Amino acid sequence: MVIPLEKIFQRINSQDYSLKDIALYFEKYDGYTLEIETEDKIIRTKIYKKALPHLLGLQHVFKNNNSNNIYYKGDDGFKNIINGTITWDTIRKQIKNNKGRKISLDDLEKRISYLTMFFNTIEKRSYLKKLDKSKLWRKTALKGNFIL
Repeated sequence: MVIPLEKIFQRINSQDYSLKDIALYFEKYDGYTLEIETEDKIIRTKIYKKALPHLLGLQHVFKNNNSNNIYYKGDDGFKNIINGTITWDTIRKQIKNNKGRKISLDDLEKRISYLTMFFNTIEKRSYLKKLDKSKLWRKTALKGNFIL
């Protein structure tokens, strides 16, 4: 039985989930801001769904192929994962047909295997909680949509 992505707190077997499943899961974080305050600076990271193709490493799979290079990047890449144009099979074929690639299917699976655990840990563990932007929280080192 496959565990719903929202309930995962460990490494997943990425082959148990379609890329569409992973994209739909990741989409709920679109627009979130993660802010980390250190002693000397504040680091802000905005999360966008259009970053998913890059996080998955699709640029290493499809870059410099003979087709239109734009379809695996950004919003177009995200849409093509959702609509089924980019799947595990598409990636397998692309890697097989391009022997000189610097990335393997195993490399891509490693990139994905901890992604859901990371976001679920941030969102659902007791030491990190989702913050309503209208609320202010004192004594926190992490600001934005999450608090410590």
